[in-house]
Amino acid sequence: MTTKKLQSCAEKQPLPWNSGSRRPCRRRKPTTLVSSTSNHHRPGVPNDRTFRLLFVCWGNICRSPAGENVFRHLMAGSTLAHRIECDSAGTIDAHAGKSPDTRMRNTLERRGITVRGAARQITREDFENFDLILTMDDFNRQEVLSLAPDEAGCAKVLPFTDFCEQHEADKVPDPYYGGSSGFELVADLIEDGCQGVLAHIEAQLS
Repeated sequence: MTTKKLQSCAEKQPLPWNSGSRRPCRRRKPTTLVSSTSNHHRPGVPNDRTFRLLFVCWGNICRSPAGENVFRHLMAGSTLAHRIECDSAGTIDAHAGKSPDTRMRNTLERRGITVRGAARQITREDFENFDLILTMDDFNRQEVLSLAPDEAGCAKVLPFTDFCEQHEADKVPDPYYGGSSGFELVADLIEDGCQGVLAHIEAQLS
């Protein structure tokens, strides 16, 4: 399946909430979710299944590990934390096994957020194992869509910034080649979007 075809199927596939073609960013929160076990789960109905979330950027050393660790930090205060899991990955394998970028780590730790994890590349199995795959920019999204095994996989891939409430942004910019201000901006966007993501998931599981 070509990337063009995958993009088309992603556009036609219903989004993982009952709001037509509208996205949750600064409009309305999602009301349903896409589940890899959808045959056993009706959206909005309390159950014991675990919701699994994957953050994706290019190298998995700056933006997506920031998403994973900020989300874990916020999730610790949720009464539904035991039913939510998260991970991060990159679209390339150049940094596989490496810890998050020191500059990103320092930025988050100054905000009281513990940073851990090691980089890995996204795989086709991730489309089966995760319920929601959030990409940091459109380039990442197109690369992830090119790996999607089917239309259901396409529908799980959404821009992370769709969940931002305080910032008008269509991407989380890569800070790797910039200065400290770039990492601070990333942290601001990640904290904003992760709050929206957590609220969305809690609404579905409660």
